Amino acid sequence: MSVNRTQHDPSLFRSLLQQKINEFKGMKKHEDLHSVSIKENHKKKEEKQEKQEKQKKMSDTLLNDKNKLNDKGKGNDKGKENDKGKENDKKIESRIQQPIKFLDDIYCINLEACPERRDHMKKQFRKHHLHPTFFDAIHPRHKEYKVKYRNPKWIDQTWENKRCYCTRPCEHRTRKLRPTEIAISFSHYHIYQKILKHDDRWGLVCEDDLVFVKNFSEILNQVIPNDVWTSEEPVIIFLGGDNDNMELKITDPEYFSLIDCPKGTYSNYCYLVNKPAAKKFMKHFFPINRPEDSFKRYLISNEKIKAYKFLPTVIGELSTGKNMKAKYNRLSKFKSPPKSKNSDEEYQKKYLNDLIIKRPRRLITYNKTRQMKIIKEKK
Repeated sequence: MSVNRTQHDPSLFRSLLQQKINEFKGMKKHEDLHSVSIKENHKKKEEKQEKQEKQKKMSDTLLNDKNKLNDKGKGNDKGKENDKGKENDKKIESRIQQPIKFLDDIYCINLEACPERRDHMKKQFRKHHLHPTFFDAIHPRHKEYKVKYRNPKWIDQTWENKRCYCTRPCEHRTRKLRPTEIAISFSHYHIYQKILKHDDRWGLVCEDDLVFVKNFSEILNQVIPNDVWTSEEPVIIFLGGDNDNMELKITDPEYFSLIDCPKGTYSNYCYLVNKPAAKKFMKHFFPINRPEDSFKRYLISNEKIKAYKFLPTVIGELSTGKNMKAKYNRLSKFKSPPKSKNSDEEYQKKYLNDLIIKRPRRLITYNKTRQMKIIKEKK
């Protein structure tokens, strides 16, 4: 009779059971290793795909750059224009909005040696909620002036300047340019450059000895028509130059008007310029052979720039005494002499003697005629 040994031998039973358990564990380990290898392979494939995508992007960018360079070589600057358009859009968004429509920037010319004038202009701009950028004016001791002064490409020293606009030979008074006049023209030239760099539609250029009317921004917005603001032709608008609004008492916009000015005015104190006019000034600027105000009138009289002016004027000039009492000397940082308590005739004599020392001859003759008229009216 055969007897099953496992029933009577427990040690043998245990050994068989241990064998089966070991086999089961081995199978499980194999399955775990297989799953880990699958996961690793999957990760490697994902990494390869990411690398391939990055390489494709890099190759696309390189191709685009090459195409742009080729377009530049051929003369097609489409990529450049798009980039410039984006930059201009960013600049327009970042600009501070002025209370005057179509006005992008305000430039105020000021010498570093005259901080009092800068403080005065800051107060004026705050009153009217205007946001200017101050430009350090060029003076005869400036490096740029010293470099360009002796170069005939920049300044024509041989030509004796005429302050007239005759196209034919005439007998008007001639003289050479003063160093201060050349420095002033350089300052205005740099402002024209800034108008073009910033892509300004309109720019307000002013000096540091002005007083604005109370309703300055309202008058400009109401009086200047949209046709002038949006014109693509070179346009300049003079805001000063005449002595027709004493102490700036006229403030109602209904009394102001914009008039054609076919010969311009002898005034650089405050004016509006659009972008095409700035381009025109840059084109005909050098060599400098006449003062800045005379240069503007020369281009206007030759019908290269359209000019307008306000009637009555919107500003008071503290250097020449137009529409306001004279506070500063025109060609220096010193203040004008105070008014004496004596009679008007004695005051005129003392004041004119001071002018002979400090101011040029043309201002002396102008002040003589103006002051003598006042004396006759009082008598």
